[in-house]
Amino acid sequence: MKPRIKFQITQRSSWLFYLTAFLSSTMLRAIPEFSLPKYPVGYDTVVYYAPEILQLSAVPPLELLSKAPLLYVLLWLVREATRIDVYLMLKITGPLLYGALATTFLLFLRKYLKWSLRKSLFSTLICFLHPTTLRISWDLFRNELGMLFFFLLIAALAWKREGRSWLVAVISILVVLSHEFVSILVFLVVPWAARRRGWSWRAILTSLTPSALLFLYQLVPIITAHTFTHPPATPRIIRLVKEPIPTNTLADPRFSGSYIRLVDAVARLTVYHYLPLLPIVVLGFFREPLLDATVGWLCFASYIVLLVPEAYPFYSYYRWLILLIYPLSVYVSNGLTRLIKHKGRYGKVAAGTFIALLLLNGLGYASGVGCYMLDPVVATYQPYHLVYSSVDPPEIENCIACIRWLNGHACNSTVLLVEERFRGWAMVYLSQEIAIAWYPAKYPLSRIPLEELSRNFDNLYLLWLQKSKPYGFELVYEAGKIALYKYVGETAT
Repeated sequence: MKPRIKFQITQRSSWLFYLTAFLSSTMLRAIPEFSLPKYPVGYDTVVYYAPEILQLSAVPPLELLSKAPLLYVLLWLVREATRIDVYLMLKITGPLLYGALATTFLLFLRKYLKWSLRKSLFSTLICFLHPTTLRISWDLFRNELGMLFFFLLIAALAWKREGRSWLVAVISILVVLSHEFVSILVFLVVPWAARRRGWSWRAILTSLTPSALLFLYQLVPIITAHTFTHPPATPRIIRLVKEPIPTNTLADPRFSGSYIRLVDAVARLTVYHYLPLLPIVVLGFFREPLLDATVGWLCFASYIVLLVPEAYPFYSYYRWLILLIYPLSVYVSNGLTRLIKHKGRYGKVAAGTFIALLLLNGLGYASGVGCYMLDPVVATYQPYHLVYSSVDPPEIENCIACIRWLNGHACNSTVLLVEERFRGWAMVYLSQEIAIAWYPAKYPLSRIPLEELSRNFDNLYLLWLQKSKPYGFELVYEAGKIALYKYVGETAT
């Protein structure tokens, strides 16, 4: 009989597991970036991140502090130090941030749940192969940065050394500076986790009070204005449609006032994201205060929209819903482990089949082939695959060509009207002499006050699709499937 060689995991070799989590996740997320040359994949990356980074120095510091600006500030500092192209920087940021988040997720499993390094790495790979996790990485960098610090914060709760209260205080501040949704998770979940680790209420309050005060400072503009104040409106950048808080979800153009359509959308998103995981989740479920509180809050924030659709208080039920992938992945990996260890041959076959399908779908979603989430309703929330931007990739250069044409032909007092998907391209490439008026994605152009807008400017242009000329506009320039129209009012033919 040949002797079996066992790999002994020591303190010195444990870094290999963290490196594996980082490199595998980074390389997976890099696939769509290599597939789309020159520009980053993602919607928010080009619509918000790129222009906000370029214009960050113009925002007053106190106003900036109220916008959870850490990602913007870090990337602005990198760009100022290196003079790197903003789009190239975002292409690099996506994979690196995904790898870093995977590393802290492994750290959370290892330090807080006390799982072995092998099981922690297995769980991390399962989580970060899933299309839902990849969808978050497509363009929600601020969410990812917040979750990175969140997992780091939970791991810090298990730290036994002196000074952990200060460490938790600092990391919780970094969470609040990263993203509002994750900040709420901190204040709802961390006390449960800290109490489980033997923290006194006094120590918990001392650690979380600074970040709580900062979070309240961020909430003040939202509460007083009853809408999101970021990105801010300026004399040149005109926001035509406000997003009131609480949100009337039924007013979303996807639903057109229909509650049945909302229920259908919530059901489809739940089914496509999580139904394939449900049997393994049930098999691997276990009670743990942190996971209980996290899953409970995420489910509440996601599905309460069905009870108060016209006064939904948490901005976007979809953004909360997709965050469920992190705790559910813990149950999934635990269920797969049980299948492999305790369910005999058939359990190993079932687990192997699940992992193979997950690998195929993860690679397909990242590479542009696609995955099982091929549903038209789901596609209104996320792309069929990651090799996509705010516009169809072949039309990016055509979009820029239309903007550059306007730069060379616009007269004084000109405004360009754009839907949200074109906002980032216009803010980066449009001349500073031309104003930008923008409205939300899928918002009907018929509800835009065109006459009022045209009275404030001598010339009103619209960047839109070539195949459908809007009423009241005439075509002045086209490139591929993108076209530029000029508003002529009732004289249009």
